[in-house]
Formats: sequence, structure tokens, C-alpha cells
Amino acid sequence: VVTKSTAEETSRLDAEYYHSKYISTLDYLSKYPATKMIREVGRVLRGKNPKKYTNTGIPVIRAIDLRDLTNTEDFRYASSKEDLFYLKSGDVLISSIGEGSIGKVQVYKGNQQCATVSEVSVVRASKYNPYALGVFLQTRFGYSQLERRITGSTGQLHLYPRDIGTIIIPRFPESFQKEIEGLATRSTQELKNSKLFYLQAEQMLLAELGLDKLDLSQPNYYNVPLRQAQKVNRIDAEHFQPKYEHLLQHITKKGNADCLGNLVT
Repeated sequence: VVTKSTAEETSRLDAEYYHSKYISTLDYLSKYPATKMIREVGRVLRGKNPKKYTNTGIPVIRAIDLRDLTNTEDFRYASSKEDLFYLKSGDVLISSIGEGSIGKVQVYKGNQQCATVSEVSVVRASKYNPYALGVFLQTRFGYSQLERRITGSTGQLHLYPRDIGTIIIPRFPESFQKEIEGLATRSTQELKNSKLFYLQAEQMLLAELGLDKLDLSQPNYYNVPLRQAQKVNRIDAEHFQPKYEHLLQHITKKGNADCLGNLVT
């Protein structure tokens, strides 16, 4: 049961806001010796959309990019002549608009000059280790508070800076915050290494099978007999592209090849 005074104090009338999982999170945090709100340890800002994107220039981090900041291939760019919102090393980025990506958190490490858009909230913490803050916001106790502050309906979800500022965080000792920073930095480097090792493994496999030099370029057109289409019960042209048959023949010639269904149970 939620009292009328509580609802008026929070300006929230939706039942979801008062779900027991959110209340239990606050009850747990209230037992911690010392807590603060995010707005007490720094400023919560909003990025700014460029007027237009360009092929080169300043990388612009969007909400969708917060899934993995180590993947820079999908970054958009804007001219340095524009009035952009430039990021600073240690900024905590929070995706604040859009179903599916809202609530994603990353710490900007300042490896290169970047800007961000209005769909991203930026916590510029001057009195708290940004890495410790970023990690906390990704835990159950941090994310549930972000989730609770999401407003709007499906397709029009928002996280506003003023609401992010009210999130409660534990006042961990500085030594502990520094330890979290070390682990977070190491995990990012290990993620980069894993991608590099995976690429190397892929290249080794392709070379072993002779696929690294295989020409899979497409002809301008190709014909497929009707009986072949009927045999596999497929009539879409994509299925019969010559490159697939060429690839299959090459793998078969290498020997020791079999259907996946015969190799696994």
C-alpha cells in the first residue's frame, strides 16, 4: 500500500514505481553506513545532437554504442566546427532514451576526442571514482534504481538527468573504489584481447582450410533447375547463390568433412 503523501512526494502514480523489488533495494542500501545521491558527487548532464553526420571528423557516441565502446566501427562522425558536447575522461555515460538500450552504462576512458548525443546522459563525478560508479550502476542495486526512474510508455522511454541525480550510491572507501577501477580497466583490456585472439583463431582456421584465398565472387546471373529447388524445398534465389556450392565443394575436397547433425548428439 502506498500512501497519498508518498505518491505526491515522488510525483509518480504508476504502480510499477512502487514494486517491491525497488523498495527492497532501497531498504538494503539504507543499512549501509554511508550513502549519497549521484547529484551530491557530481553533475548529471545531457549530450547534444550534431546538426548532421559526416564521413570523418569527431567520433560521436550514441546510445546504441554503449553496448560496447571497444567496438568503434559503428561510430558516427561530426565536423569539429559544430557545437558539440565533448566528453572528458572518466565521464560515466548512461543511455537515456529508447527501448532495448536504455539504462546501458559505460565509462569513457578518453582514448580519443569524442562527443555524445542528447540520448546519452553524462555523469561527471568530481567526488567519486567514475569506474566504481559505473560498475555500481551495472549491478542489481544500481540498475534497479535506473530502471525505476524510467518514464514513458513503450517506444517512448526516457531517463532524465534530474532523476539520475537522485540515485543512491554507497560511499565506499577510496582505496576500495581504486581497486574497482583497476579491475574494470583490466576487464576492458581483456575484452579487447579476447577479440584479437578470436580474430587470430578465425584467420588460422580459414588458412588451414584454404578458405582465406578462396574466390567467392558472384557471377552476374545463374540458373537453377526446377527439380533442384523442389528437392530442397526452397525457391528463394539467395539459397542457390553459387558461392555456397563453391564453398561446400571446397570443404568437401579437404576431407574429414561431415554434416553437423552427424557429429553432434
